Parts: sequence; structure tokens; C-alpha cells
Amino acid sequence: MEALNQLVEGKIDFEGQRQAELVYRVVAVVATALSFIAGYLTQSMFVCMSTFGATGVLLVAVLAVPWPSFNKHPVAWLPDVQSGESAKKGQ
Repeated sequence: MEALNQLVEGKIDFEGQRQAELVYRVVAVVATALSFIAGYLTQSMFVCMSTFGATGVLLVAVLAVPWPSFNKHPVAWLPDVQSGESAKKGQ
């Protein structure tokens, strides 16, 4: 249940964001080239667009989910420090 809760929560760290963006950029460029070549060889705009669209759906399925591999470097945030005025109000 904890794993499902973490998956739904959707936290990824900064390194995971960088990794996801790199995967997106590389796959999008390669998919664009391959779909153009496939469409050119078959002389079909449908093949070109459907190949590119299928790659887009695959990218969304892979990168929209916060996989645990995208959260391997969690950020250690500093604890809250009360300022002078807020410390006086709390007393």
C-alpha cells in the first residue's frame, strides 16, 4: 500500500526531472526522424503521423508516472527557522 501511495503522490527529485527531460528530448528527436523516414519510405502521411503519435503516447506512459528511479536523490531540506518576530508571537 505504501508503494501505491508514493506512486500516486508523484514526487520526483531534481535529478529525476533532469533524467526525464533528457529521455524525452532524445526519444522525441529519434521518433521524429524515424517517423519521417517511415512515412517517406511508405509514401504515407498516415504512417508518419501514427508512428509519431504512438511514440508520444509511449513517452507519456513512461514519463508521466513518478517511477522510483526518478527519486533516487531526494533533497534534504533544512528545518524551519523562526524569525525574531514570529518567535515572539509564539511565546
